[in-house]
Amino acid sequence: MIVTELHKGQGLGNQLWCYAVCRSIADELKMPFMILGRENFKATVFLDVDFHSKDHEISRAEQDYHVFHERRFYDKEIDYIASGYDKSVEDLPLNTKIEGLFQSEKYFYGDLDRVKKYIQIKDKYKNLVNIPDNTCILNIRGGEYKRHKKFNLPKSYWIDAMNNMRDDYGISRFLIVTDDHKYARALFPDIDIIQEGVAESYIALHNSSYLIVSNSTFSYFPIKTKSIKPIVIAPKYFARFNHHCNRWASPANIYSEWLWQDRDGNLQKFSDCKDEVEKAESIYIGDYYINVHPSLVVPKGFGVFIPSGIKNIVKKLLSKFFPLKYG
Repeated sequence: MIVTELHKGQGLGNQLWCYAVCRSIADELKMPFMILGRENFKATVFLDVDFHSKDHEISRAEQDYHVFHERRFYDKEIDYIASGYDKSVEDLPLNTKIEGLFQSEKYFYGDLDRVKKYIQIKDKYKNLVNIPDNTCILNIRGGEYKRHKKFNLPKSYWIDAMNNMRDDYGISRFLIVTDDHKYARALFPDIDIIQEGVAESYIALHNSSYLIVSNSTFSYFPIKTKSIKPIVIAPKYFARFNHHCNRWASPANIYSEWLWQDRDGNLQKFSDCKDEVEKAESIYIGDYYINVHPSLVVPKGFGVFIPSGIKNIVKKLLSKFFPLKYG
């Protein structure tokens, strides 16, 4: 059996990657699967997923697992912990619990249609949000991203991408899906925002034919589970879009059939980027050593001494007056 666990505090994108890859590895190894922490799943209301193989429901207390940690690499130059496809999963023993990010399409072993089998929108929610054919969705990520200058996308990324949509596809109408309405409103006061919550955001992405996405994993599954392939523009180098090194921050986060936009507004196909991604991954595998226990990763800075309740109040006040910087 292959097992993974959904944790509190995980975003929906991260949860769906761990869930889908657990199932895919189990299918590849011809083993049953089980998902722990299902009470933490953020899309129970609107998504149909299976939390265990048929006839293989086993409680945590009844099972002793071998734990497998996905290989990751700390790249000091870009200050990022990178990940890619970890080939070791091909030799997992029986009764293994997998821990990691697992965000590479290589974990689907050439069969991306698997995700359509693993993740489906419940019938009553499929038309919760309808997007006109001539409209492009901007999936703007704010919140904690604003605290990380290397991670947060500049306004120029969105403007260049909208210009590319206009010039290449004749799209002139835009809507925003976001986790941070104040931030999105401050960026683009004249573009309408799709309100409400996670379900509306997910289904709006799923029902759109044209999308400009952020460097967040939230958009992957609503896009990849569509029956008709949309036009998608994504930030080249993903988590280090504007970094001078021009290096993919994580080789896992390049996805087929998408267009990748660089900081000058130029678009490249997946095939154009594939060689440099594989080069980065081979360097990490060949030249980097990791295997650091998670308990050794200590938070930095004065903020670790401030109680979380006080930090939340301060962040809320700052985000009200400075929505472009705090969330």
